[in-house]
Amino acid sequence: MSEDERFHPGARHGEALSLHVRCHGGMTEDRSRHRLDSRRPHAWEGRRRGSKTSAWLIAGSLLPGLAAAAALIFTWRQGTDTLEQGNRELRIAEQGQITERFTAAIEQLGEDDEELTFGGVYALERIMEDSARDQPRIVSVLSAFIRSHAAVPAAGFAKQTPGAAPPALPPAVLAVVGVLADRPSGRDGSAVVDWSRSDLRGLRLAAESDVSGGPPSTSRLPFSGIRLRNADLRGGQFTAVDLSRALLNDAQLADAAFTRVNLTRADLTGVKAETAQVRVRDSVLKDAVLRRAILPEATFIRADLTGAHLEEANLQGARFSSVDDKAGSGSTGGQLAGAHLDNANMTGAALFNADLTGAELTNTDFTSADLGGANLCNADLNNAELSYPPNLSEGDARIGANLTGADLRGADLTHANFTGALLTGADLRGATLLSTNFTGASLGGADLTGVDLSNAIGLPPGAGKDKPLEPPRPRRPCPAPTDTSPGAPAGIRNG
Repeated sequence: MSEDERFHPGARHGEALSLHVRCHGGMTEDRSRHRLDSRRPHAWEGRRRGSKTSAWLIAGSLLPGLAAAAALIFTWRQGTDTLEQGNRELRIAEQGQITERFTAAIEQLGEDDEELTFGGVYALERIMEDSARDQPRIVSVLSAFIRSHAAVPAAGFAKQTPGAAPPALPPAVLAVVGVLADRPSGRDGSAVVDWSRSDLRGLRLAAESDVSGGPPSTSRLPFSGIRLRNADLRGGQFTAVDLSRALLNDAQLADAAFTRVNLTRADLTGVKAETAQVRVRDSVLKDAVLRRAILPEATFIRADLTGAHLEEANLQGARFSSVDDKAGSGSTGGQLAGAHLDNANMTGAALFNADLTGAELTNTDFTSADLGGANLCNADLNNAELSYPPNLSEGDARIGANLTGADLRGADLTHANFTGALLTGADLRGATLLSTNFTGASLGGADLTGVDLSNAIGLPPGAGKDKPLEPPRPRRPCPAPTDTSPGAPAGIRNG
């Protein structure tokens, strides 16, 4: 220890005290500074508080807009509901008015006053225009009106002198026919125009836009599926009318004319025209059914009967041609490809150049028929009659059916009778001649190349040895037969 320390012992203590004070003072200063720093706000705290304030300000500014939008939506929904309610009430009111109009029109139809009846007819026409949903019901009502006001007598069809003009139809009936002819098509629903057992003699049904010169390009009057069962249509004229799938079973058609009419798949079973011929021109009868039809002397000018069913039909003296006058060398016959004429009476029928490709002609009577140049490729003439009439007087020529230049390639002629028939220049290649009778037939220039003649009957000497005549026009390829059953004759497929 130094002398100063010995003589001044408080000096070191003072230094220590001073050091303690300094140190303690420094700590005090640091704590004071910390307390001051803790009371000073940080910059990031200011930004956070500012963000909260801005969000509340934005939210506050949007509240009026949201309230306005909600008010608009509420008002729109309320307006929409009101509009829908108004539309419903309007529709109900309209339907109520239509019901009242319909009821009033029906009452008018039942009146004896002709003017009131006309008013009811045209009121129903207006309702059809205004209300598509009511059209089926109106079609049924108007059809019933015709059946009740133009009914076939209970005793049967009225007697009428051949050649006499048919009686005039009631004006109200004609008015109803006109309304149904002009109705909007495609809106009948399940309703069908039904004029069954109606006396409509002399009815003229034609499209106003009809023009002459072939099938119409405009739409036909809408009577597809019409029911005319047992209807009396004698003397009727139908021009540019759609009668596809129509039901004309047992209808009377004497002196009726069908021009540019669509009769596709129509059912004409048992129709009759015994006292006057039916005239069919530029019409389509594809797959139509004319079974047991009695249509002697009927004319089919440019008519398409492809696939038609004429089984047991009486078409004696009927004419199928492409020209209005007598068929000439330049004309073509009817379109009867694939037609069914089994057991039909085609005696004396004119089928010059007709297309009977693949036709079913079993037991068909072609006595004295003109089939010159006809196409009978793959036709079935099993047991067909193509000879001359059996009741000829002494000295009358025994001339059978004319098949000069006919195409009989691949045809089935089993048991067919060609007695006295004219087969000059006919093409029989590939034909089946099982018990086929050619007694007295003319076969000069016929092409029998490759045909088995061993089972034919009455062939003239030298048959098949002549040089075949050139056909009047190039032969078309024979289509394949429709019969695909085992053992069916294959026929000839090409020329």
